[in-house]
Amino acid sequence: MNDELKKRIIELEVELHQQEVRRDLPSLDSLLAEGFLEIGASGKFYTKKDILSRLPSEVGPEIKSYDFEVREIQVGVIQILYKTDTFGKKVFRNSIWISEKGRWEMIFHQGTELA
Repeated sequence: MNDELKKRIIELEVELHQQEVRRDLPSLDSLLAEGFLEIGASGKFYTKKDILSRLPSEVGPEIKSYDFEVREIQVGVIQILYKTDTFGKKVFRNSIWISEKGRWEMIFHQGTELA
């Protein structure tokens, strides 16, 4: 995997932290794959439908992300691991992106609070 692709995956991940993207249904829809699944810190599962119905109406905090690691699992499947800090709450995050129809879409995300 080349550095340009790593940079692109990080950019896409960080896009999902931006309020203007989180509030824009077409943007969210295009970034999340059909079959998307999130496992929240509570252990609750969220589908793409759940995210699309909830996220645009939420007013979320600023998310600072850092310590990115991008790994190619196989051609067309990339995992990104990183940490976030939101008002002192630190979370380890893991997402999987797949190449679909010539573009990258997130198929899985999980966040776990750091002790």
